[in-house]
Amino acid sequence: MAQPYIGSQGTTEYREALGSGTAASPYVPQFYLASLPAFATTPNVNIVSCDTQLDIAGSVTAYITNTSAQAIPVYVPNYFSEIVVTKPATTTNYSFNSIYGDLFQIPNIGSSGGFVNLTNISIIFNLSTIPSGMSDFTLYLFNASPSITFANNQSFSVPAANRTSMLTLNGINLTANLARGGGTVIAETILVNTTFKLAANSTSLWGYLVSLNSFSNNSSSSFTMRFYAK
Repeated sequence: MAQPYIGSQGTTEYREALGSGTAASPYVPQFYLASLPAFATTPNVNIVSCDTQLDIAGSVTAYITNTSAQAIPVYVPNYFSEIVVTKPATTTNYSFNSIYGDLFQIPNIGSSGGFVNLTNISIIFNLSTIPSGMSDFTLYLFNASPSITFANNQSFSVPAANRTSMLTLNGINLTANLARGGGTVIAETILVNTTFKLAANSTSLWGYLVSLNSFSNNSSSSFTMRFYAK
């Protein structure tokens, strides 16, 4: 990701490149710092407030006042990953706790081996109407490909070999609806605000989408999943 240089000389919050605000009600940026930046020890740069994560890799919330002519470099990574999952044809209806589709990988969702805060998830099903009975799903995520995998329409479980890689112990719930205006089945959850630790040397998550209802959707189809993180 490019390293943005933000702010200007004078006593002003560094908010121009990240969001809007005023001196009375400043924008509060979320900074992800790979290491302690040089400006933290620069006499002419005053950090008005920040959390205790500034001196290590982590997430920092700060108001910054700059009285020097030097712009401040700040990393502001945001991650987006879009995948298409193909659901094979089946002769058996889905039931409670059935896997919808197969195991999928979510690539490039965070920095290698780092923490990732999942914010929004959306699903666009390749369906124009909601199959009778189709409603709620749970998304289970892992930080590595599970040692024991399951196929489409099998019952989901967490065998002992998969425990160490499982992240969402109770899952993330989504409900299928028709998009506003109709024509496409979607599911969306916003403000998830769930933080995970990626595996060493990995930028991916893995997951299963699991039905919480009984319904018929036997033909082969696909669905697009979009993940937003910071």
